[in-house]
Amino acid sequence: MRQLARFLCPILLLSSLSSCGGEKAPNPVFLDCGSLEHFGAAKTYSKEEAYTPITYSKLNSLIAEEGNFLFLARGSTDTCACWQDFLNNCLGPYVRAKHLLVYEMDVETLEKEKDHYGIPLFAGYDSLAIFENGKLAHSKSYAEDEKWGRDTLTFNQWMNARILAPKRFRITFDQLDTLYEGKDPFGQLTSRFAVAFGRDTCPDCSYLFRHDVREYFDSRTSASLPLYYVDFDIYRNSAEYEAKKVEYGLASDDEHPNPLSYAGGAFPAIMSVIPNAGEKIDTIDQMGVFYNDTVKDGFITASYFSKKRTRDPESGLTGALSYAANVVPNVLEGVSVDGSKKRQEALHPYHYPLLKALLDEIL
Repeated sequence: MRQLARFLCPILLLSSLSSCGGEKAPNPVFLDCGSLEHFGAAKTYSKEEAYTPITYSKLNSLIAEEGNFLFLARGSTDTCACWQDFLNNCLGPYVRAKHLLVYEMDVETLEKEKDHYGIPLFAGYDSLAIFENGKLAHSKSYAEDEKWGRDTLTFNQWMNARILAPKRFRITFDQLDTLYEGKDPFGQLTSRFAVAFGRDTCPDCSYLFRHDVREYFDSRTSASLPLYYVDFDIYRNSAEYEAKKVEYGLASDDEHPNPLSYAGGAFPAIMSVIPNAGEKIDTIDQMGVFYNDTVKDGFITASYFSKKRTRDPESGLTGALSYAANVVPNVLEGVSVDGSKKRQEALHPYHYPLLKALLDEIL
């Protein structure tokens, strides 16, 4: 697990970034999510590993969700020597070393849109933007500083001063299945792992990861395990969607009963798994499903954290929900919520303590 511990450590800030003119050191942004989806050992750096193309609509969503993320406005072409320098000397090595997730859009595409959100755009040049809480916090283009786009040390110093490495990492379902076999994405044996099942288009998921999980990691300086994340949206419009929820223990059917499942498979769900030769349902050690409560007339009328579940010896507070034993309240049915707040904000005081207890237990 030495390799995992290394990449999970927060990026060290430079000891002093103040200039002789008294310029203050920049405030680093704690990124919401990294990626191991294209992790590889090749000496060259592919576009697939360096960045993930997105639409303008997706950029709008990330900003509306108050995300902390990296965005590349791509101005150069693959055949441009400046792009090759930037990819091979700066962006590629840094992304691979820190397992970052970088969203990308062509400069010409972004220029046609009404709002550029403060991102500096230069024809033929790449610009890297760092967003915090959905607002531009830092940006740089090698149109402004050629050395920044070519020199590894210059680029690394600029990045180290402005970001804190994520602790949640996207993986593929193939990588997840390998984890169930007992090997992590680095090929190392693992006796336990933590995985979050979500959907990128799910508002409850966005709220949990961009508010609760971020709040949790803001106060926790170290973790022995990463929190892996898989996006169930890739199955959302396929015939496999319901079967996949059953396969991973999010839902139940007659052939695969799982007392830990909820509401036909609900997101977001977080599990701790003890691998056993590829088994999925029987290897769930701890589990929680968050922000899927039904609220009526100012009270929670249905919740994953229910009276029925606490009485179930297979999934009660002495089983896979034992992490919640000392949380008050840990049964949310019947609890009143503040009707003057938005639904997720009203549920936050009850779900965050349960999430914190679960993550304290499994990471």
